[in-house]
Amino acid sequence: MSAIKSRSAIAKSKAPPVKSAVKRTVAKSKTKAAEPSKEKNAVAARKGTAVSKKGASKTSFDPHKLREQKFAEVFGPVFPKGRALGAEGETLTPDQLAERGWSIMQFAPKAGRLSWLYVTNGLSALKSNATGKPTRIELVLHWRDRDLAPLRLLAEAVRAVVEGAVPATPGHLLSSSEGLNLEIELIRHCVTLDVDPLAGGIDLPGGTVTPLLLLGISDAEHELALKVRPELADGRHVLMEALRMGGIYPVSDPKRLCLTRRRDFHRLWENAFRAVRERKA
Repeated sequence: MSAIKSRSAIAKSKAPPVKSAVKRTVAKSKTKAAEPSKEKNAVAARKGTAVSKKGASKTSFDPHKLREQKFAEVFGPVFPKGRALGAEGETLTPDQLAERGWSIMQFAPKAGRLSWLYVTNGLSALKSNATGKPTRIELVLHWRDRDLAPLRLLAEAVRAVVEGAVPATPGHLLSSSEGLNLEIELIRHCVTLDVDPLAGGIDLPGGTVTPLLLLGISDAEHELALKVRPELADGRHVLMEALRMGGIYPVSDPKRLCLTRRRDFHRLWENAFRAVRERKA
């Protein structure tokens, strides 16, 4: 009996404790379970960082793109899509655009507008040498055909506005006698500035931007505006009214017939003069 008991005691002493083994197994399983959760947390953190970076890029303010989007809502998509053009029709690189600060957008004809459209993008942020403040305007030019001439004309007009040769307000004349290169067939002498009725003011985070329309006129038309006696009426306003009545406004067409050579010229001029006088009264 004593021998049997001793063997039984030895067997019991060799058997591993059941509870301690279970505890170790559970601890290992918890450790393994914790490791994937740490990995998941790390992945989630990386995703969160990526999302936050993505969100930050969306909220970053690109005034050039924002102006383009605002004008596209009124005039249609830019053509070619997303192109920022220079004075010779070249596509500006991001570095070139950042260096000069402005470009030209081109819009193809669409329903309700048969003309091509050229609009500056960035002039509103450039400071005028005369005032030291941003001009807060963008220039708009309606042109009969797709051409390089409106790009060159806008480049000259931008230079004039920035240099302070002409105020950044409606109702002024840009003249080639002031050193501007506007030798473009009929449009050889000057262009007039007026508020573009199609766009109105454009609200941006930096403030409202006013689109000003450039309208090409001839030497003879320019002389007409200067001949009007200031005490009677503003000759520039009379000219613009006559161009509206004659169906010329707002498209600049270097191949059109000069207003003074039209058979209905005298009637148009008298009616325009009367309309301006009545508004003044």
